[in-house]
Amino acid sequence: NGPVRLSIYNILGQRTANLIDVVQQAGEHSIVWDAGTFPSGIYFARLEMGKETRIGKLLLLK
Repeated sequence: NGPVRLSIYNILGQRTANLIDVVQQAGEHSIVWDAGTFPSGIYFARLEMGKETRIGKLLLLK
């Protein structure tokens, strides 16, 4: 168990969405990003789990 935050950033490094910011139990989870209002482009997903951070590159095409 621990704090979990998942945020989406645009190519300029500006946070454009905060998808989750909760204390989560350990295990496998899924989250849906409704990107309907976002323009096509490159985004970054930043997942913070306690002291660990992971960043993934996303390509949104419409």
